[in-house]
Amino acid sequence: MCIRDRDNKRPSKVRKELPRFIEKGITGFIRDTLDEEDKKIIVKSASTLRGFIEKPSNISVVIAPEETIFLEDLEDIIEDQDFKTLNLQVFSGLTDEKRKLHLVNDLLNALVLISNYVLIPSLSYGSQLALGALGVTLVFGILRFANFAHGEMMSFATMGTIFITWWLQSLGISAGFFPTALLALPFGILLTMLLVGITERSVFRFYRLRKSRPVIFVIASVGVMFMLNGIVRLFIGTDEIIFRDGQKFLIKAGEFKKMTGLSQGLALKQTQLLTVLLAVLAVAALFWFLQRTRTGKAMRAYSDNEDLALLSGINPERVVLATWLITAVLITLAGVLYGLDKSFNPLVYFHLLLPIFAAAIVGGIGQPLGAILGGFIVAFSEISATYAFKKFLKYLLPSEMA
Repeated sequence: MCIRDRDNKRPSKVRKELPRFIEKGITGFIRDTLDEEDKKIIVKSASTLRGFIEKPSNISVVIAPEETIFLEDLEDIIEDQDFKTLNLQVFSGLTDEKRKLHLVNDLLNALVLISNYVLIPSLSYGSQLALGALGVTLVFGILRFANFAHGEMMSFATMGTIFITWWLQSLGISAGFFPTALLALPFGILLTMLLVGITERSVFRFYRLRKSRPVIFVIASVGVMFMLNGIVRLFIGTDEIIFRDGQKFLIKAGEFKKMTGLSQGLALKQTQLLTVLLAVLAVAALFWFLQRTRTGKAMRAYSDNEDLALLSGINPERVVLATWLITAVLITLAGVLYGLDKSFNPLVYFHLLLPIFAAAIVGGIGQPLGAILGGFIVAFSEISATYAFKKFLKYLLPSEMA
């Protein structure tokens, strides 16, 4: 679709009174005067240019994508002021079938745009928050205190996984298509289990045996938080670290545009898909463990009524240890997947504690299903609130309203 000069000349009447077409999404507006040497103006959009004619200095027409309009013809129309003829001539190039095709293209472009910037990032971020909130919920529901060291434990777990990833890479070991961190993940989980085991034995067990109030546990967890924060900064520093390797994108925006012919391109990172898949597997395994295994049933009974569980012969030390070990798995998964998807920085994990607690509270503190739902609610709310929907609405609303 183009507007050009048939004889490569500059028509004086058009030069003075015909404004230029401005490329602006599906709608082309005419502004200022046409004073450029090059009269060939290509409009990118496959949709129509929509508008109306009021006077020669403010012309807006609808042009079919396959139409070519010559400036000489427009000059004659301006002189004759035959605006209705121009409208009829241009509209004749659009059939009902083409109008429907343009509408479908606009809807598909809107769907791809919102998926690219809201839906896919929210699913990935929501999965990371859900894993983190599950760990907070387990500790609160069974051990009955809010663990403020949760974010720093995620940071420590990710740091350990990064060190092991670097070690594997130095040996020439990689996962090829996938990030090498996936190979290091089991070792990172073991390190985190060791960390939470030491923390439980050296800090929390002391207060639990003395049946201290929950606020004492919270204060103790704050102390553990600052201690872990210092340890992580000491060993890995405060710089941003990108430890992702392998193939970054599964779908690239440029390739998607060529494949579909849409003006919007869809980009899907490998880490985003891995995050969702691993989160689903982890949640399914957790619920199977809680529902089907003897230890899982003991944990649920201990959470519902501690005194009755003790009278039933349930070993509280075994329940506490199992809770911390499961939490270590969730902590490592959440921390490593977040670092792979974005980057690693100790300060980021400190700030990540707030949305994780928000997810656990929104879903009902102590409720595993609620923690998962809360993670996605917080993620969608956070990303949607920061996204500018103006371009998205242009595809859906009439040009006069967009």
